[in-house]
Amino acid sequence: NFNRAIELFNQALNLKPDMAKAYLSRGLARFQLGDRTGAIADSRQASTLFTTEGNEEGIKLAQEVIKQIETPRTARVRDGGGNFLNFLQGLAGLALSFLRFPF
Repeated sequence: NFNRAIELFNQALNLKPDMAKAYLSRGLARFQLGDRTGAIADSRQASTLFTTEGNEEGIKLAQEVIKQIETPRTARVRDGGGNFLNFLQGLAGLALSFLRFPF
């Protein structure tokens, strides 16, 4: 339920506005709902916050999410990149271990 997930990420960001993981996760949920603009904005904010934290893994992850969202679907398929859903599924294992929240 991506709408509910967004609500929960919003609550987390109200409590801790510099939580990069919440921005990145909300961005992925927004993308799933078709909000590319919001997804890119959240992912960029996450990248900025990860940079501030010095979190190299987070920076790489956010940058890859941004790249995948910004790349038109036709270009991803033409270049053999498959579709974004496949990317998200591949990212799921990493995200589950990486995107742990302290509450």
